[in-house]
Amino acid sequence: FASPFAIRNDNEAYRHISYSPIYPRYKVLPTLRRNGFNGNFHDIVPTKLIPALLSDSRAETLLKAGQYPMLRYYLYHSFNIGEYWASIKICIR
Repeated sequence: FASPFAIRNDNEAYRHISYSPIYPRYKVLPTLRRNGFNGNFHDIVPTKLIPALLSDSRAETLLKAGQYPMLRYYLYHSFNIGEYWASIKICIR
């Protein structure tokens, strides 16, 4: 039961708790600040936004450009943004 390789079910309670209001005083990794995070989640669940900012340059670009609805759509829906990325970058400029 307590082995590190145990397969566990998806925990819906964790997702509900992670979307709750966050303690107002917290520290952010310098890497996240560099990637454009300023403390505002823009109605995106932190468990989706933070890993995306640490691993996905497209999410970082959308956040820095202020394209919050597009970032939200990109994180919540699975579609191939790579097909349209050149056009998206042109539209952002």
